[in-house]
Amino acid sequence: MTLQQLKYFIEITKSGSISKAAKCLHIAQPSLSIALRDLEAEIECSLFSRTSTGTYLTREGEEFFRYAKQIIEQMDLLEMRWSTGKRGRPRLHIMSNHYAFAVKAFVSLIKKDDSMQYDYSFREGRTFDIIEDVKTMRSDIGVLYKDRWSQGVIEKVLLENNLEFHMLFTAKIYVLIGAQHPLAEKEYLTVEDLAGLPRISFEKSDYNVLYATENETIAKEYPNAKDHRPPVRKNISVGDRDTMVRILRNINAYTIATGHQGLDLYGDGLRVLPFRSKDPNFIIEVGWISQKNRLLEGQALRYIEELEAVSKECGTEL
Repeated sequence: MTLQQLKYFIEITKSGSISKAAKCLHIAQPSLSIALRDLEAEIECSLFSRTSTGTYLTREGEEFFRYAKQIIEQMDLLEMRWSTGKRGRPRLHIMSNHYAFAVKAFVSLIKKDDSMQYDYSFREGRTFDIIEDVKTMRSDIGVLYKDRWSQGVIEKVLLENNLEFHMLFTAKIYVLIGAQHPLAEKEYLTVEDLAGLPRISFEKSDYNVLYATENETIAKEYPNAKDHRPPVRKNISVGDRDTMVRILRNINAYTIATGHQGLDLYGDGLRVLPFRSKDPNFIIEVGWISQKNRLLEGQALRYIEELEAVSKECGTEL
């Protein structure tokens, strides 16, 4: 088994067909087919189910994909960290839930950095992906939240993966809508106000374990009394913040946020309103995670300082 075979396998998975993958890899389709056949022969199982509509992972293929992806990502990290010309550069890699305040802290860090060269990255994703990133050291720090529904699962997963959670602040739920929204002038919103409105949520990851976001928090707190289904019947999934903002500015939809931290990054045309929960004491905990036995230093510590500063400026409770 070679790294090249794993890269070929991952590309076939992403492309959904061997022919498309061959074009992306700039190799002949027969060569790619042979490489896949040799890989399947070596591990003695079929990784794909081939149909007239495309190539799909088998159950064994799904498990193999998770391991292969981790190996390739670790190789990419090695190359990024130790390739000639990058050693000695200040480096920092962050992954966060879709939080404007985390971006604001990252921007503040960069503005204060007068280094001649550095290697920084900031990515956004779902809770499971953040935990995976920090566990595999693709990210130095992860920013996420937990509430009374997700707390048990998240703490269990963190413990199993030797990660620890550091709380930044507690927050209540807020609703983000466009300034043109009919509800924009209200002092607060309730689940009854949101019933029937399109909800915008960020796309889920490939895993079903931790689909934790504030949007699901409200859905779980307010099941329909008759059929016990969440009241959200119109959902719009997006992959980035800019798309979300554009939709909110033009459609009477809503999304859920943890407050007003860094709201200026969204630009004009939006309103943030408190969400009045049935439980007046309901809060969520927002914080950052890191590996337990890893000593953070340099830019990682500076980013944490920026996170704490942004949280204080926004009037949140540390």
